[in-house]
Amino acid sequence: MGEPIYDRVHPLRQRHVMQNMLCQVCAQPVERDEHGWPWLLEDHRGERGWPEDEVTTHPPVCPACQPVSALQCRHLRGDVVSVRVGRVLTDGVYGKLHLPGRPPKMTILFAGDAQLPWILGGQAAATLADVTLVDMRTQAPVSREAVRR
Repeated sequence: MGEPIYDRVHPLRQRHVMQNMLCQVCAQPVERDEHGWPWLLEDHRGERGWPEDEVTTHPPVCPACQPVSALQCRHLRGDVVSVRVGRVLTDGVYGKLHLPGRPPKMTILFAGDAQLPWILGGQAAATLADVTLVDMRTQAPVSREAVRR
């Protein structure tokens, strides 16, 4: 089996789990409840409107895998919240944009963007809507202020 390499994303696996609503850790189907699908997000409560319409390349995470992911994933460590997502629109691609006469840059482009032919895509990106913050342990809805850090 081997050890997981958390700081590297496998592009084919990422797109597969994102498009099929599978847990990014265990690759099992995530179960939707009345509040939506389980997800972990970086905590940006200081930003206006967050987490509604958050764009992410991180696939959902089932409740059983959330505590492990929150501890072991470098980008989430200590700065993560658990949410339930009512609507997921997998509408973007993350990759390296190669425009003529400009240096390549990593970016997310969305369906219909005229620059899409110039991107070398690596990951699917999703827009998250109808987002409810929840307690990671119980998955019960909580207020923005009540989320434990």
